[in-house]
Amino acid sequence: KNERGDSIHVSCVSFMEALSASKVAQLGDMSWRRRRVSLPHRQFCIREEKRQAQLSLSEGQFSNRNVGSIEEGLLKGFDEMTTFENKTICLVSRFPFWTAFRRFLSHLHIMSGSPSDLPVERYISHLLLNVPLPEPGGPSI
Repeated sequence: KNERGDSIHVSCVSFMEALSASKVAQLGDMSWRRRRVSLPHRQFCIREEKRQAQLSLSEGQFSNRNVGSIEEGLLKGFDEMTTFENKTICLVSRFPFWTAFRRFLSHLHIMSGSPSDLPVERYISHLLLNVPLPEPGGPSI
């Protein structure tokens, strides 16, 4: 409820999206900066560097196998893995149109990932400006 006592309804659709290369680089930069000021993070990075050095030494002994991956391709090395982040699209309304909002948000999520001539903002503005509200109590005949 808001300050006037009106009910507020929120519909959300959550999904996972792969991180872009620029976001991965940004996280790497943040990790490097954090390494200078955070003792636990610095200790973790030192352990990882030692582990990587040991792996590279053992890689020289086993030159016909790729350390960190299985030949059949079932396991990938960390650098080849894709990192995902949680994202959520929310719609806030004074009206409890749960099913319609969920369908709209799912459609919006699908449209945002597909190539289209219309931007996602156009679908949102269409919902807000052009779609009429139903009559209270349902349609009258």
